[in-house]
Amino acid sequence: MYLDGNERICVDFKMDVQDLWSAKKWWNSKAKSFIRSNLNSGINLFELFYVYHEIYSKFYFWLKSRQSSIHKEDLDAVELIMNNAVSNEFLGHKI
Repeated sequence: MYLDGNERICVDFKMDVQDLWSAKKWWNSKAKSFIRSNLNSGINLFELFYVYHEIYSKFYFWLKSRQSSIHKEDLDAVELIMNNAVSNEFLGHKI
């Protein structure tokens, strides 16, 4: 990550993976492969969290879009009821 200002500063947040590797019996094969490939360099947590956030955000956007599509009729009905309730309240009618 780079912070812009008067000068450019590189910020790394790395984790030493020796402790993770010492508990390798708890990791699946993909985790072991990832840890092994980072034994010497450490794990850049900033990069890892950034990638995870991107994947999570894309999935959440897809899920929200899909749920909105599946439940469109119900959501439209609720919106109509809410709009009518607000209109009635604004006009002084009791609901």
